[in-house]
Amino acid sequence: MKYCSTFSVKNFKPSSFRFSFLFIFIILIIVSCSFYKPYIINNYHLNVEPELRRPGFWIAQLDKPDKLIMGKKDIEAFNSKIIRKGLVKRFNSETLNNIKSADIEREIISMYSYLHSKKLYYKDGSKVKDNFYKRIYKNLDIINIKENCNFGFVIKFSDQRLIPTKEKLFDDPIYHYFDRNQNNGLDIGEPIIIAHKSYDGKWFYALSKYSSGWVESNNVVKADYSDINLLDRLRFIVITAAKADLYDDPNLTHYRATTRMGNRYILMKVFNNYYEILIPQKDKKGYIYYKKFYINKNDATIGYLPYTQRKILLQAFKMLNTPYGWGDMAQEQDCSKFLQQIFLTVGITLPRNSYGQAKSGINIYREDVNSVVLGEIVKNRLKPGITVIQIPGHIMLYVGDYKNEQYVIHDLFGTNIMKNNKKYYLIVNQVTVTPLNLGKDTRDGSLYDRIKHISLIEEESFE
Repeated sequence: MKYCSTFSVKNFKPSSFRFSFLFIFIILIIVSCSFYKPYIINNYHLNVEPELRRPGFWIAQLDKPDKLIMGKKDIEAFNSKIIRKGLVKRFNSETLNNIKSADIEREIISMYSYLHSKKLYYKDGSKVKDNFYKRIYKNLDIINIKENCNFGFVIKFSDQRLIPTKEKLFDDPIYHYFDRNQNNGLDIGEPIIIAHKSYDGKWFYALSKYSSGWVESNNVVKADYSDINLLDRLRFIVITAAKADLYDDPNLTHYRATTRMGNRYILMKVFNNYYEILIPQKDKKGYIYYKKFYINKNDATIGYLPYTQRKILLQAFKMLNTPYGWGDMAQEQDCSKFLQQIFLTVGITLPRNSYGQAKSGINIYREDVNSVVLGEIVKNRLKPGITVIQIPGHIMLYVGDYKNEQYVIHDLFGTNIMKNNKKYYLIVNQVTVTPLNLGKDTRDGSLYDRIKHISLIEEESFE
């Protein structure tokens, strides 16, 4: 074996060794720095006083925390307006007839083209190449899209993908926080519309009330509309815990699955410590049946919670410190899913994305209309627990004022901040409480500086 003379015992020279060692050391530093982002910190919560991270602190500031904001009829009217604006899909007996194959084809091609146009990487850091997309395009089976949709249910938590593959695709070869193929997460028992099947049969193109994308066909059971509307005709429970475990037995010892805040299930029986519920499943022949599950009573409530500021704040703070999950990666939630889950507990069906949520309810601020009065609106018109504040690509829930600062609770991945006159990219990666001045003095500006919309989740007008 031929060794490099520098490290050969025969030709060893101290000076050449020192030079080579120094050279290699410098190269290693350069290489390591190319992968390292030196200004990333993740302990911002230490800068927020502990009491500000408790719901009771904010509830104590309210005059009438238990005053009903909207009753059942107002909430139904609110939800109907969101559906009419096309921000949430309506599931009724006529829904399938209104789905056109041309629209489904356009959606599928749009999602495929979006990913194909991006520079993406696999988890191992290698670049996604064209032959990958050629295989995917064939599996889209575009020529066989037909107008013969079916209702169905998700029988276990499922990722909803932009293209039919479990492959994770990232726009950074090293940092894997955002799988760009991830569109949403669908929970056990969630109703869907099956609009198309992949060429290999392993994927369904599925429409939920809030989003569209590919779901593994093994995780879906076909159903009739009579199954879909059972929840509107029978007693139901609503999940009020951030996450709740489902069990096969009333002793709550045989774990089966996890479900998340805001989901509804058919209630069969009430016992001292648990609820007996029914969730659609698939038998060995592929047909729908209803399986008994059991859930701790502390994790759910019968029917919806009353829509009050207290209830919304309590639900929001149950999510505090839960991890951020882009598009529900790893069965977590992002900023818009966080708000959606909270408001589902009171029966309000907000859209899935921040843009749609900002257009819901009473819009009291829009940057292109009344930017000169933002300070006045923020000071006088925000209502804790029912005000949503949108900045580009992000949305937050206002919780109250403290020492002349407005505070929000939100599921935040990260933002730029200044510390000791240096710019840092702050990775929070969880539900947290921050002031709106977070990010001040940076080029991007604070959360406050970037406000685009402010809306009250109330029934009065719709813009």
